[in-house]
Amino acid sequence: MGWEKLVRSQYYFGKMRCGRKITDMIVGHLKNYGLIMGKGDIAADTHVCTVLGRIFFANPDLQPDSARQLGRKICPNDPWE
Repeated sequence: MGWEKLVRSQYYFGKMRCGRKITDMIVGHLKNYGLIMGKGDIAADTHVCTVLGRIFFANPDLQPDSARQLGRKICPNDPWE
């Protein structure tokens, strides 16, 4: 499962009215239990955005999309891990 399949799973969860953060957590937990394989994104909640923003930019106001992109740069193989 590459990024294109992650986007597809996010589309299906979105159809079930799951938000982006919940979708990332669902995909990550399914991955942890070995039910799906491939890459997973970080669940960019308030705390994750604050920590990554403070560590890398000295600014706690990092946006969730920027946090996800930063997670992909930090760990390109699999940001969920």
